[in-house]
Amino acid sequence: MKNNPYSIVLFLLGLYIYGFMSMNQISEKQFFNEYLGNTTQIDIYNHQNAHLFFNNETKATHFVRLSNNNTQFVDQLGEYDFPVLHKVSYVNKIVETVLMMLFFALLINSRGLLSGMSTSIFSEDKISTCLKDVAGLEHQKQEVFEFVDFLKNREKYIEAGARMPRGALFHGPPGTGKTLLARAVAGECNISFLSVAGPDFSEMYVGVGAARVRDLFVKARKKAPCIIFIDEIDALARARTNHSSRGGSRERESTLNRFLIELDGFEENDKVLIFGATNRIDMLDKALLRPGRFDRKIQFELPERGEREKIFKHYFKKMELSENIEKMANHLSKQSFGLSCADIANICNEASILSVRQNKDKVTQKILETAVDNILLGHEKKTFRLSDKERNIVAYHESGHTVMSYLLTHVKPPIKVSIMPRGKSALGFSQTEVSETKLKSKQELLERICVLLGGRVAEKIFCKDITTGASDDIQKLTEVAYQYVSIFGMEDHFPAFHYDRSKDNYGDALRNKIDKAVLNIIKTCYKRTEDTLTKHKSLIKKMAEELLQKETLNQEEIVALFNS
Repeated sequence: MKNNPYSIVLFLLGLYIYGFMSMNQISEKQFFNEYLGNTTQIDIYNHQNAHLFFNNETKATHFVRLSNNNTQFVDQLGEYDFPVLHKVSYVNKIVETVLMMLFFALLINSRGLLSGMSTSIFSEDKISTCLKDVAGLEHQKQEVFEFVDFLKNREKYIEAGARMPRGALFHGPPGTGKTLLARAVAGECNISFLSVAGPDFSEMYVGVGAARVRDLFVKARKKAPCIIFIDEIDALARARTNHSSRGGSRERESTLNRFLIELDGFEENDKVLIFGATNRIDMLDKALLRPGRFDRKIQFELPERGEREKIFKHYFKKMELSENIEKMANHLSKQSFGLSCADIANICNEASILSVRQNKDKVTQKILETAVDNILLGHEKKTFRLSDKERNIVAYHESGHTVMSYLLTHVKPPIKVSIMPRGKSALGFSQTEVSETKLKSKQELLERICVLLGGRVAEKIFCKDITTGASDDIQKLTEVAYQYVSIFGMEDHFPAFHYDRSKDNYGDALRNKIDKAVLNIIKTCYKRTEDTLTKHKSLIKKMAEELLQKETLNQEEIVALFNS
């Protein structure tokens, strides 16, 4: 709408309409019975509406729709002895009526005015990023290679009777490289890249969204061959419902219909490739997902350890490190389970900032580990200190977790433990290397429960009391126990049985049996944890004392402590 002369008119008229719609309408009888005494001014517009001002206010807040002529209304004011009868004014709104008619005429003429309200389209004719510059995402790069090859070697596909794929839908968690891969395809093929956000098409005014869709494809055809990338496409193409009577819903459907028509542009869009990205593919309209519109649906997932290592190496090449890149990337990939590509980029940036803050010429391993902890757990609360009693409890609590994960055979060993408060609520943490295998055995799940119980049991054994510090652990282990019984079907009394706690089509007797089975599992794991920690009291005491002195122990220090 920038530099559009009509936009100012529409804005001012919108303010007028909003001001009128925000007033409350009352009846003539209600006015004379309840409001007359507080009224200090009345403006009668076009002999139809009486706008009311109360207690010398400068803005009318109520109005009366005059059922009869205004003369009769004013005469009735005289009968009630209206104290400021001279403050009744008559206003002819002919000019505003004409402007209102102009307003609706302009809205109807959507091809003229509304096409001028184009959405912000970010266009690049030269992209420097290519597929070789994208670390990880090996499977996704293979999926989009057909698009690259088709754009580069179009003729051989046409001779084989193939048509140009319309586009691909990228779906998965945020920060997993969807936008980066779309840009890399454009850079690989040396074609233009048009980027736009789905929410930019959402408007309340009739026809605006559809006009913006038309405008986008008109610009794309002029730049063809090119790629259109629509981020957050679910805002543009959300599934339609059977209850779309409201204006906003009708406008969204109109925009979606226009988008579907443009996707079916046949020869017109033959050299226009469309990539859409979303975190919620389940929210998209089914008509968008049929073949011929988005021919590929490519899933993006959080990177696995090997991919995380490649991503770290990619960013390390731009940094000054104090140690070997290979060693550092391998070490950090173990600690960054569950982090996205964007999280890893943020870690490297955070490490660079910390090195400057500490006046270091190079980024050390300790700085990188601190950056990982800052992203995963939050920054250290250096100004927040626990009492000596609380520090002692936290030290034994975290030692209990660490010792259990070290001694048990079906869980990964610990890589860090700390009693330094972080984030909003973490008073300490014990971090283990996470297993990235796709299948979990019965023993892995049971020992996972034992590790989670390690903190509570250690408090009971060494502090002779229990605290609220284990509340998060209890919540997690209870969920694991219910999954063990009702989802994975590993309980002997409920083999191969799935139970959905969110549904009500189960009897109370069955629910009670499942609850009892879960409770028995937790009790058994509690007894095993208690026996293990009692047997290794000296080890826990040694670790707690070391934590109270150093506050944080890394993997090398933990191993050295256990072997001493």
